[in-house]
Amino acid sequence: MPFPNLVTGRVDKPVTNVLQAYTNDNFIAGLILPTLPVKEESGLVGALENNHLRVYTSKRSLYDTGEHRMEFKYTQDDSYKIEYYDLEAYVPDRLQNQLQTPFDARRDAAFVTKQALMLEREVALATALHSTAILTQNVTLSGTSQFNDYANSNPDTVIETGRSAIQSAIGREANSMYLSRKVFNTLKRHPFFLEMVKGVKVFDGRVLAQLIKDFFELENLYVGSAIKVTSKEGQTEAKGQVWSNDIVLFYKPAAPSLYEPSLGYQFTLSGQNVRASNRRHVSDQGDVERVEWAYQDKILDTNCGYLIKDAVN
Repeated sequence: MPFPNLVTGRVDKPVTNVLQAYTNDNFIAGLILPTLPVKEESGLVGALENNHLRVYTSKRSLYDTGEHRMEFKYTQDDSYKIEYYDLEAYVPDRLQNQLQTPFDARRDAAFVTKQALMLEREVALATALHSTAILTQNVTLSGTSQFNDYANSNPDTVIETGRSAIQSAIGREANSMYLSRKVFNTLKRHPFFLEMVKGVKVFDGRVLAQLIKDFFELENLYVGSAIKVTSKEGQTEAKGQVWSNDIVLFYKPAAPSLYEPSLGYQFTLSGQNVRASNRRHVSDQGDVERVEWAYQDKILDTNCGYLIKDAVN
């Protein structure tokens, strides 16, 4: 939607309480990875080696005086590095002077730049988590195995296979899942779930979400519905979904803690979370609204995730 210019900014009195905009109100990137504030811009992420998962013979016989010793080691095989992101928009005085309520050019410029930053993050995380090169525990569905083939597909079997893969790798059950709006709506009509809710007066998205969480023993279910413009600037505008036709099962702790695995973390630099500022432009004929963010979304342990690629077509 084009930003209002000197013409579109003049509004008639009956519509002064309306300001239309296409926005994303359901970003989920910040929900998938727990937030871990850090004080340093970079650092190492340590882990305990898996010697404690080996089976030892620790029983001591009467005349056994030897040492029963196991190896205890840390590994520092990964790291984080905070990245800096910022966007700004120029708001000329002429535009500000011509606008009437509800337009506020500086406020609206700060709003759209923040939306753009959050969308950039959403796209980046979606791209990473939908890559089989990153989530190496994965399956790609095709043909009759895809969930929109209601007669032949078995979403329960596919999802349980993913849960088993995670549990076998980390010793914990997957407690979270995200899927796109398209996949979610497909499951709403799948016979497997319809059979489970026979007799339910209203079977809507809320019922399905709770059903999925209960059946697969999940604590968190996220449905990605963010959209983006896919056409190039100057071309006829076209839009598409950010989250593709995939499902990701994963394990995440409720909060960063000791002795807990996690698919990853959102590392944020303390005091440098989303910040908005403004300054007078050097031309002295307008203002610059700026939004900045210092963070890194880091995938740390791919054993904590399982990708179901192309769940629907």
